[in-house]
Amino acid sequence: SLKAFAQDMVAALRNEFRVQLLKLPKKVRSMPMSEFRDKYAGDINAVLLEDINRRLGGIAANLSEREAGAGNREGNANVDGSEAAVATEAEETFEDAQELLPTTVGRTTRKRGRPPPP
Repeated sequence: SLKAFAQDMVAALRNEFRVQLLKLPKKVRSMPMSEFRDKYAGDINAVLLEDINRRLGGIAANLSEREAGAGNREGNANVDGSEAAVATEAEETFEDAQELLPTTVGRTTRKRGRPPPP
């Protein structure tokens, strides 16, 4: 009885370990523990922030180039044009940020009021 209980607890711990591993980014799962410890000091948030900064850094550089190009072409007379560029870039940034968020799988439910199929 005690042995069966211990085996059940071991199985539960292993299952929880697998679930927690799946929550880690693929980049972290594939790197050796020593590299993770040396490069990120064991902080998963540092990995996530680096990835976000890398993705958003390119967008910020692109925005700066667009603003510099608009300033050179139009002088500084057209403020609405640069605001439109900023708005467009913000929309693209939002869409890129949404890719970073975890997705959930929706469940399909049958409509109420219908009798179950035979």
